[in-house]
Amino acid sequence: MVVLSASAEAYGRPCLELTSNVITIPLDDSCHERNVRIGKDHDLLVRDDIVCVIGQYKDVFAFDPFEMSGIAPDVMQHRLSVDPNQKPVIKKRRHLGAECGSG
Repeated sequence: MVVLSASAEAYGRPCLELTSNVITIPLDDSCHERNVRIGKDHDLLVRDDIVCVIGQYKDVFAFDPFEMSGIAPDVMQHRLSVDPNQKPVIKKRRHLGAECGSG
């Protein structure tokens, strides 16, 4: 099963290349950009069950970060343990392969 968000391109995230036909399921009738897509290759009963579950849990889908209000910022943010009082270290350049143009 493939479930894709239509807004992946808007945030510069790579989209999956689909290898089969898909059907689009609208999650919100007032906003045509809020859809998910599933593959048509499933058995009709399985596909209907998937559509039913997606419809029941459509509040789980988030298309923008501000829609995830219940998640603590500590889960979504990362910090680097860097002491601002320390001088940066410049390491020696490593050569991993033959340089082009040297001969």
